[in-house]
Amino acid sequence: GRFSSASRWTVKNRQNQAARWKIDPAIEEPKTTQHFHPGMRVLHPAWEEGMVLNSRLEDDEEIVDIFFEGVGLKRVAASLAKLEIIT
Repeated sequence: GRFSSASRWTVKNRQNQAARWKIDPAIEEPKTTQHFHPGMRVLHPAWEEGMVLNSRLEDDEEIVDIFFEGVGLKRVAASLAKLEIIT
């Protein structure tokens, strides 16, 4: 009767939403790979030579913790920091 067309629309709409929100495993693969590892020595344009203490991927970005002599610990995004690997 009166509610059948509304009910059908709701069911169809929910199915479409489910299809839209379905997660594609390919999308979840990290697009970024880690280039920096603990113990590596790197060169930064401003802070000069430092040692990598840690590196991890966060939201498709490699975040690197580096200890620089005279400057201390810095946490940088690898894509922005212009780091050069020395060893």
